[in-house]
Amino acid sequence: MKATHWEIIQKNWTTLLNDVQAEDISNILFENKVFSLEDNEIITKGKSTCKKMEKLLQILRNKPAPVNAFEKFLEALKKDDCYSHIVEALEKTPVTSNSQFITKGDPTEWNKQIRSAFQKALKHFEKNRSADRILIIICLFSKDYETMLEGCEEVLTSFPNKWVVYAETEHIAKMWKKEMIQRKKVDEKDASDRFVVGMTWEQINDTIEQVTTHAVAHGCILPQAVGSFTKPIPEKKLKSWCDVELLSSSDPEVSEDISKKVLEKFYKGESVDWLNFWFEGQVLQRSHDIHLSELVKKALTEEAENKVSTVIIFHHPGSGATTSAKLVLWELRQQYRCCVIRRITEDTIDQLQEIRKFREPSASPKPVLILVDNEDEEKYRQLKQNLEVKCKLLSRENPEVIKVFFTMLFCIRKASLPQQILDHQMLLEQKLTKQEQKTFGKKHKQLTSEYEKNKENIDPKYLISFNILKNDFSPEYIRKSVKEFIKGIKDEREITLLSYIALLNKYDPQFRSIPVSCFDAVFRNRSENYKKLPDAFKRCTYWEANLSQAVQVLLSISPQKKTGASDARISLRVLHRLVADSLLDNLITDKNSLSDIMLSLINSIIFDHDTEDFMHLENIVGDIMKRREFNQSDGKKEMFSPFITQVNKDSGDEVSIQLFCDFFDRNHDPFIAQQIARFYYYLKNWDKAESYAQRATELKPKCSFLWDTFGRVYKEQLRDEYDKIKKTMDKDKKHDNNFVKKLINLAKKAIFYFKKVQELTEESLFNVSENNLAGYFGELQTQIIFLRLLEKCQCFKNRSHLMKCLVSKDFSENCFRFLNSDEITFLSQLEDNCMNTLRVLDEQYLQVREDAQFDVAVYSGTYGRELQNFVSLMFDFHDYFGEPKDFSYIKNLPEPEASMHRWRIALKHGAMSLNLLLRFRAEGIENKGEKQFAKKLSTIYKVMLPNLNSGICEFDYHLAMLNAVTLLVVEGLTIHECKQLTYPQVLDWTKKLLDCKQPNEKRPYVEPYMYFVMFNFPSEKRSDFSLCTIKKLEEACEKWRKAYIVKFGDAEARTLFYLAQNDLLMDLVHSDTFPMEGRDNWDHPEMRKYLVLYSGTVEIGGKKVNVKITRDNNTLYLSIPTSYTVKKNLWQKETYFFVGFSFSGPKAYGIPQEPPETIDDIEQDVPCSGKYLSKDKSSFSFRASNEHQKSFPQLRGVSKLIDLKRKLDLRQALLDDALQVAWEDHVADALKD
Repeated sequence: MKATHWEIIQKNWTTLLNDVQAEDISNILFENKVFSLEDNEIITKGKSTCKKMEKLLQILRNKPAPVNAFEKFLEALKKDDCYSHIVEALEKTPVTSNSQFITKGDPTEWNKQIRSAFQKALKHFEKNRSADRILIIICLFSKDYETMLEGCEEVLTSFPNKWVVYAETEHIAKMWKKEMIQRKKVDEKDASDRFVVGMTWEQINDTIEQVTTHAVAHGCILPQAVGSFTKPIPEKKLKSWCDVELLSSSDPEVSEDISKKVLEKFYKGESVDWLNFWFEGQVLQRSHDIHLSELVKKALTEEAENKVSTVIIFHHPGSGATTSAKLVLWELRQQYRCCVIRRITEDTIDQLQEIRKFREPSASPKPVLILVDNEDEEKYRQLKQNLEVKCKLLSRENPEVIKVFFTMLFCIRKASLPQQILDHQMLLEQKLTKQEQKTFGKKHKQLTSEYEKNKENIDPKYLISFNILKNDFSPEYIRKSVKEFIKGIKDEREITLLSYIALLNKYDPQFRSIPVSCFDAVFRNRSENYKKLPDAFKRCTYWEANLSQAVQVLLSISPQKKTGASDARISLRVLHRLVADSLLDNLITDKNSLSDIMLSLINSIIFDHDTEDFMHLENIVGDIMKRREFNQSDGKKEMFSPFITQVNKDSGDEVSIQLFCDFFDRNHDPFIAQQIARFYYYLKNWDKAESYAQRATELKPKCSFLWDTFGRVYKEQLRDEYDKIKKTMDKDKKHDNNFVKKLINLAKKAIFYFKKVQELTEESLFNVSENNLAGYFGELQTQIIFLRLLEKCQCFKNRSHLMKCLVSKDFSENCFRFLNSDEITFLSQLEDNCMNTLRVLDEQYLQVREDAQFDVAVYSGTYGRELQNFVSLMFDFHDYFGEPKDFSYIKNLPEPEASMHRWRIALKHGAMSLNLLLRFRAEGIENKGEKQFAKKLSTIYKVMLPNLNSGICEFDYHLAMLNAVTLLVVEGLTIHECKQLTYPQVLDWTKKLLDCKQPNEKRPYVEPYMYFVMFNFPSEKRSDFSLCTIKKLEEACEKWRKAYIVKFGDAEARTLFYLAQNDLLMDLVHSDTFPMEGRDNWDHPEMRKYLVLYSGTVEIGGKKVNVKITRDNNTLYLSIPTSYTVKKNLWQKETYFFVGFSFSGPKAYGIPQEPPETIDDIEQDVPCSGKYLSKDKSSFSFRASNEHQKSFPQLRGVSKLIDLKRKLDLRQALLDDALQVAWEDHVADALKD
């Protein structure tokens, strides 16, 4: 938008925000192609009318001039008469700005409006730079610097003797000198010594460029899906994408002169530069490069389930993974938009989305290729999860079918590589193939020959990183080379420098460079060795330019530009991680241990600063002290970081604690306090552990992970008590009452702090980075350990006695008189607390997290281990609160006590949640345990039926029954497992469940709404039954949506069930029965025979459809969401679709304008989930045939087989199984009144 137009809007800002409805304008601007769907989405997220309008105006401002955004904004306002007065005001608003002219600054205005802000900027600059390394360059382009003199005065006041002035002629510089001398800011000598006059600006630019880094191509351009390229992206826009480094499709504009320079840096050990790919022959071909390229190209073109595909390289440190990954980006940069993640922040996702759409004329842009290089695995997972959520939302709103939005190439550094990998993953070891060894040998001969011909060329002897590869990562070569170079170092300060950097680089997970200014103190007294510099440029440092040759060979000394910074800092790093290992091994002695080096660093004056450079160093040391790695064998995180583990092994506990405490005293990092607490409870020093856990939470009270450590302090004490009992010789020994009181006190404290974790998690439930389930796991584990300890206490005779007391909540026996009321209340509430916590884990882990699992976790073990842990805890819970195997005693119990016991039996078989039963179903299919799963469902139905028939309207009873009945319907087992079940019964149970008061209104269940809507949703075969009214159905859908948002926000929910063309109580199918990855499948003719087809009208906006329902000769409409945004040409037109159900509500799928064709040679009644008997009647197949799973057209060839299988008597197969008969008889006897 032009500056004049924006000035008009600003002058009418209040009126526009208060009087204009954003929705009225945004839809018109969308139709006029000014706004995109993404723009409208941003606007609707405004929390108030004013906020929405503010977002609209900001988006309008950023539209390029050719769009004519302001004119079209006026046209939109004119379409509504109520805005006529606003249009008139906008058109009459006078403007003073001119986008083509910028007025000269005025000293008075400077002093009034700008001076204070400029002073603050100078203070910020001074604080974040080492004072010894500041040099201010003042450029005088003309004599019109009257206002600039005011700013220069501030600069010279803040930075005396740290400035220099450039001017082309003495005539331009004369007034500046005179004015500054009059103001007493400089003297005659300064005015002479600190002026550079006579150089052209081109010469000045060349000079500055020579002492800084080289510049890669000016003008970044990006490829477009149509095959063309964008115009060069403005520098301001590039800077706004500060979380990523964008790779231009254009070729670099550089001369051959810098070829040797970039080659030398790369071969010495610096990270590969894009120019290394540009200059032919610098990056040598590796044998795995072709395979990696094929994996990436496949990921870019094939359908991705969540619209985000991944390729993962697990690699040894220094094996060349980053180079290979960047080579792929370089080769594809003219076909796909490529970028490298610099850092992961809350803005990263938005920046990636903007890069994907920027100046992209196509409605279906190509995927963006993203390289994430050796970041923390948790950050990988968070980034991918958040990106998937965003892409799913966009895919539903985009009318075009887009296979993949982003492809992420991950480089994950691991000391030990996984034993097994998936198809989209590869391993890269510190090992060369024979062909690679020949390639590197040939290159070495070429470099040697060039050096012998001309000694000004690079001596291959000093190309350490290249030689490591040439020698196939030989440890012997590295040791020999490092030892040889160390012999040539005589200065103790250089030895100290190498010790610090080797330690930092060896144990820093990210292998970061350290700014040279951090080590100025080490070389403080070395001024006699400095090269003589002109007085105007003299500084008290520059020691890095005078290091001995051996040190310069071992270290990489180069500019490093920090993300978001405008300048590059000279930084140090060991050339290669393997060199850092060998270097540190050579420098560690009996008098100078690993811990001694770190203590020397922490306690030196190096840390007596607070500039940005020193904060960077502090962050590196912090990560070294606290960053733990995953154990490859069991997937758990190690107790401590590799550095602390090694120090503890070499020097013992006291030294490790000293390191922690000394560092904490300097930086007061709450996460270091957390590590100290962990170390103390590892040493079983409970008081100290409690003290530091408390300090950590005081420093950062809103961090749930710190409160989790606080809870673990007490949980570990309980575990310690349990371990002592297990180790004792007398395992039957009972402990006294005081021991019980101690256990209760520890358990109460642990649970209190784990509850605090849960509260903080609830507050940030929809923030993936803060969604910490450890509090729920911690509480359950504490309770299970506590219960196991109670078994060993004399007040409980045995486990049966303990179970009876816990279930009945009766502690009135004489043996419990020593307990006070609070302790009895705590024991009585154990079951309810456990149930609530299990429910939350069930929802969060199985329901929300299952689709968001990250394949890196397959090898770190996190996902699978958490699932196993959850299931294990659930069974542990039922060991204490469930029922014994022999439950025949129930028939002698009165109601409602008998109902409660029957419900506990159902819980033990998984009736607690639909999620858990679905998990058992998946395991049954995978492990051929279909019959066992059928038994579970049958048992739940039979034990819960007397409860529901008794007239007791309990929420938990109806939920357990409908969990089982739903899957009996889905699995097609109702005809033999529950012969007496009728459809009216199910409808009645869904109504009662919906009407029951929920146990926890803060965490509402969504299942009651799902079952009510799903079984009451009208279809032709249900038309003879008394379904609920359409109004009641709409109310239930609205409450369902609200309940889901309360619990899960906008998290994506996978569709579970669809309405099928089958008989009643067999008319639901599970989503895994047929492939649903692409929308094209919905249009296939077989779908008409498989699922119930509905018709209706798409609402304006394309996000909802009105389902047409005929009842009693009346036509009614039910509004439900669509699975994606429907194209505009179908709005308010009749379409056809299928209906599916997820935890978040019903959705319409398909949306063709014409009904799908039918195929007459397919049997009308297709089984709902393919639960057919094989030729062997004693075994089930809980899937459709392989042909059916792979492709619907192949149903033609198996129609006769389907017809044959449907005629088999499913019930007879079960009854022929003697074990099943015995089981049914046992259950029937146990439940018989």
